[in-house]
Amino acid sequence: MNYIKNTSIEELKRDFSDNHGFVFLNSNSSSDRSIETLAQTLKNQGITSDLPILVTRLEHRIAFVYNDFDSPQFYERSDQIEMMTGIKIIPLFYYLKQV
Repeated sequence: MNYIKNTSIEELKRDFSDNHGFVFLNSNSSSDRSIETLAQTLKNQGITSDLPILVTRLEHRIAFVYNDFDSPQFYERSDQIEMMTGIKIIPLFYYLKQV
């Protein structure tokens, strides 16, 4: 769980803009346990071969950063998550271009 860290938008842009990942928008702060469970589930389902290199809580957002990530497979399933929870999920690179 050492991948959960406080990181600013500026640090994300500077240090992780070339990495893969996703951002939950309009999300309340999640517990470390919830974040860990999601990260492990993505690994177990083969969407990523490893745990994230960084997860950071931003204001009403949570960003997951990976070295490798099967984006098409994830975003296919993220539509279901969005429908069930109402939480929008967008690619990390897209989010970093917007902020």
